[in-house]
Amino acid sequence: MLLRALCAATGGFYHQAVEGTAAEQLRDLSEDYSPFARLPAAPAFGDWRTAITALAALPTDEQPLLVALDEFSYLVSAAPELASVLQRQLDAAGHKRGRGCAWCCAARR
Repeated sequence: MLLRALCAATGGFYHQAVEGTAAEQLRDLSEDYSPFARLPAAPAFGDWRTAITALAALPTDEQPLLVALDEFSYLVSAAPELASVLQRQLDAAGHKRGRGCAWCCAARR
């Protein structure tokens, strides 16, 4: 609830994952992504690299855009490569100056 409220208050992107296959999770993410990105239809993310790249490319104002992936453990259990894909994106963003995204990946314990 707090992450969702924080994203709403700051104009950030929020996605709550559910258990499922990687394909189902990518489809769910694209359904949340398309209205946020003001797209007429949900894109077909074929893999996590494409999805994370699309999230990182969301337009921002002067401050970094908060991107929250809630229930991250569900995503990683279906797609173990996701953690590495996200780490690569974070590393690449660290070498660039500018607005970019502030990532938050949360999981219940």
